[in-house]
Amino acid sequence: MSFQRYSLEIRHDGLGKWRRVRGETRQEVEEKARAQFLAWEDAYRRKLERERRHERSVAVRKSKEYALELTASFEAARERLANILRDTLAIDDSIDWEALKNRATFDEPEPVPPPEPDLSPSRYYHPCAYRSSIGFFLGAALAPRPRIANAFA
Repeated sequence: MSFQRYSLEIRHDGLGKWRRVRGETRQEVEEKARAQFLAWEDAYRRKLERERRHERSVAVRKSKEYALELTASFEAARERLANILRDTLAIDDSIDWEALKNRATFDEPEPVPPPEPDLSPSRYYHPCAYRSSIGFFLGAALAPRPRIANAFA
């Protein structure tokens, strides 16, 4: 009597494992493979959880170290700011503005100002130049009027 045996190779890339599952029937092989794969998935989930916890603890540790560094630098800056008034009162830092002025002579001569313009009214305004030959009332009477169309026609 010849027995037909079934086998199936399965692997899990996340864990980097593989296995050959053998059995008497095809259904037996598939059940064994499914059970093995579920076990690997459970192990992989636990592995990922361990890695996440480890990464979280490393991140917390790094953030605590960074917070301590920032705290130290901010405390040093606060100390420097607290002592600014005391330190500057001890130093005479007044500026001698007279010593900073440039008193050298210029190579070019001083420019000559332009002549004053003649702004007398007689130059620009002549009373006869703006006199109208038609009076206001006569001009208004002779002006063309707009025509209104008869709406009832």
